Amino acid sequence: MFPISRQVSIFLLVSAHIAGFLGLQWHVTRAWFEWLVPFNLVLTAFVLFSAHQDWSWRFGVFSLVAGLGGFLLEVAGVATKMIFGDYWYETSLGFQLWRVPLTIALNWWVLLYVCGVIAEQTRLAVLPKILIGASLMTFLDYWIEPVAMRFHFWNWAGGVVPLQNYVAWFVASCLLLGVFYSLQFRKQNALAYWVYGAQLAFFVAHNLF
Repeated sequence: MFPISRQVSIFLLVSAHIAGFLGLQWHVTRAWFEWLVPFNLVLTAFVLFSAHQDWSWRFGVFSLVAGLGGFLLEVAGVATKMIFGDYWYETSLGFQLWRVPLTIALNWWVLLYVCGVIAEQTRLAVLPKILIGASLMTFLDYWIEPVAMRFHFWNWAGGVVPLQNYVAWFVASCLLLGVFYSLQFRKQNALAYWVYGAQLAFFVAHNLF
C-alpha cells in the first residue's frame, strides 16, 4: 500500500469526517454528501491500510473472511429477515449486489480490523480481546443505526431498530474477530484509534444535532 505520513493521514481522516458531518447537516448539500458517503468509506480504508505493515497471506485470509463473510451475512439478513431483523438498504451506499451495497464488505473489513487492533493492545487473552472488540463494534453500531435511517443508508420496518440486531451484530463480530486473532499477522496500526474515534464522533454528533 502506498505510504502516507501519519500527520497527513490524520488530517485526511478528520477533515473528511468533519466535511461529511457539515455537508449532511446542511439541507442544501445533503443529497450530494449522501452520494459521497461510499467515497468517504473508501478514503478511510485507504488511509487506514496505508499504515498497515504486514501484507502476508494470513492477513489476506482475514481480509477475505471479514469482507466476504460480513457481506454474505448481510445478504442473508436482508433476504431472510431472521438474522438482524426486518431491514433493507437504500441507495446512499452505492452499487448493490443481491440487495446489499458492495461497500458493506469494505465496512465490515475496516471495522473488524480497527476494533481488533484496538482490543489487541490490551494484551489480554484471546477470548477477552474478542469480547472487547465485539463490544466496540456493537457500541459503534448503536450510534450508527439512527443516522443510517436519517440519511437513507438503510431502513428498519416501523423505523425501530430491534434488540435482535445488536445481539446478532455482537455474535457475528465475535465469530469474525475469532478469525482475526487465530491468524498470525501484525496487529498494530496507529491509525486504528483515529478511525474509530472519527467514526464514533461523526455518528454521535449526528445523533445530538
